[in-house]
Amino acid sequence: MPGSRKGRVTLLTSLRRALIAPVFLFALVAAAVPAAATAGRGSLPTARIARVESQIVDCTNRARTSRGLPALRRSSVLRHAAKYHARNMLHYGFFRHSDVFGQSPADRVARFGRRGVFRWVGENIAVGYWSARDVCRAWMGSQEHRSNILSRHFTMIGVGYAKAGDGRTYFVQDFGSHRGR
Repeated sequence: MPGSRKGRVTLLTSLRRALIAPVFLFALVAAAVPAAATAGRGSLPTARIARVESQIVDCTNRARTSRGLPALRRSSVLRHAAKYHARNMLHYGFFRHSDVFGQSPADRVARFGRRGVFRWVGENIAVGYWSARDVCRAWMGSQEHRSNILSRHFTMIGVGYAKAGDGRTYFVQDFGSHRGR
């Protein structure tokens, strides 16, 4: 009914819907486009991550063997702990050995293995380097990091690497040796 209150309310409701629908659609598309654009950049393909981690293990073992020390064996427990820490530093935006949950490197290693299995545990962390080669140079240039890499106490290694969509990189080396060795 033209001019009736019911007709005006219906017309206003229809107008609101007509105006709100494009705004809602625009907001929905605007939210989806950045997510789609950065989907591939936020996480690297598994092969690339594995290659960077392997390069760090190789660099570490070259440094050890050139000084007459035995090469470190890869440990899946140490690798899982290192990957976990690298991803957490990326996700929660921190850079330190103790994580946001209060776990130390030894706690994280115990989380992926059995508590008490490792006699010695050590960790090197780095943020912001472009490549495995760069981070290895930096670690070898630091007395504290180099002492972990060249420690006779360690017989095993695990490496974690994470890269943010904005290019920030996080590297973790976990070292250990089993009890009785």
